[in-house]
Amino acid sequence: NMKDAKDAISATEDVETAKKAFSILKAEYADDGINNGSVTEVVPTWDGTADTTWYNDTDTEFVIDSAEDLAGLAKLVDEGNTFAGKTVTLSKNLDLDNKLFEPIGSYRKDKPFKGTFDGQGYTIANMSQNTWELDNGYEYDDLGLGLFGKVEDAKVANLIMDGVSISGETAMCGTIAATAYGDCTFENITVMNAKVNDYLYYAGGVVGWASGDHTY
Repeated sequence: NMKDAKDAISATEDVETAKKAFSILKAEYADDGINNGSVTEVVPTWDGTADTTWYNDTDTEFVIDSAEDLAGLAKLVDEGNTFAGKTVTLSKNLDLDNKLFEPIGSYRKDKPFKGTFDGQGYTIANMSQNTWELDNGYEYDDLGLGLFGKVEDAKVANLIMDGVSISGETAMCGTIAATAYGDCTFENITVMNAKVNDYLYYAGGVVGWASGDHTY
């Protein structure tokens, strides 16, 4: 019951037990007749920083639960960590607050993401990118805009992108990935309220430019 759920949250140090207790509390609160059967989730907005403290070189499965963690993934891949054989799982809805988000990985610098990104049905909201501020056009630094700049032999699944603004000039632009190589899988992807455009090169709702044998 609700009292037991509250007690479990306050008493336990086990994260999974606390999550289960919170789910019970949330469900009962939604049905209490006061809120018309709904609970409004408050999603913290991104503060613009990157957090990589969730990562270590030993584990192969990682859970991220903040926009700062997502920016940390971009930092790790840009530093050469491909995440091959590793899975990154999203555990909360994220709000990037229309701040300028650097793509995860890079086409021109050959820094691909090669792992699995599982959104678990959660939403990444309000992602904003443009070539002029990020220097990601053909004559600039990267040549790709999207959540991922480059994926290779990777899987992106169970993800909702809501509120996307990508504007490019001589760049490759896609909501999920600017470029995709090898054997990639894009599964159960939803894109809403998105604007993806480029003034010369390629633009796509999910992937801007693809080469290889991909599954959608």
